[in-house]
Amino acid sequence: MQYPDPRVSGTGYSILSTLIEIMGEDKAFNYLKALNKNINQYTKSGMATSNLSTGATAVNMSFMHAYVREKDKGAPVVGILPCEGIGYTLGAASIIKNGRNLENAKRFIDFVLSAEAQEIPWREADSYQLPTNIHAKAHPNLPDPMKLKLIDIDFIRFGADQEAKRLIDRWMKEVKGE
Repeated sequence: MQYPDPRVSGTGYSILSTLIEIMGEDKAFNYLKALNKNINQYTKSGMATSNLSTGATAVNMSFMHAYVREKDKGAPVVGILPCEGIGYTLGAASIIKNGRNLENAKRFIDFVLSAEAQEIPWREADSYQLPTNIHAKAHPNLPDPMKLKLIDIDFIRFGADQEAKRLIDRWMKEVKGE
């Protein structure tokens, strides 16, 4: 089994914060300690699903879009969503206050938020994240976003540098034994 290392992988940290939201912090760490004996590698990326595709590992934890990408390439993989609910991350684009080229920046943001732009990643670039524009089509092999059981994530808590450092330090000490 492979799990992305939350010290260097945003996917790994997202999985850690999701488990904490679902189970509570102490139970999540107890679960991860027990799981550690089954981990053959803590990967540097959540996109290490190619190891699953090639048979280098039997189980890999990542975001659903990574499994859909591998399956599209012909790999015999199945993505499984936990019944307790799933965590997620949000991408962002922003305009710099008092930055140059404000009108072009606004045009760019309008484009990025358009249905057309949000379909480009999976149609042309081998990147299958769910679009945020409800009028954009998602890759046909992704689950219907309206049927996903999303958990409530405290983005303020888990996005705070001090909290992330505390949780990762705890993960290193209790799970990895470092």
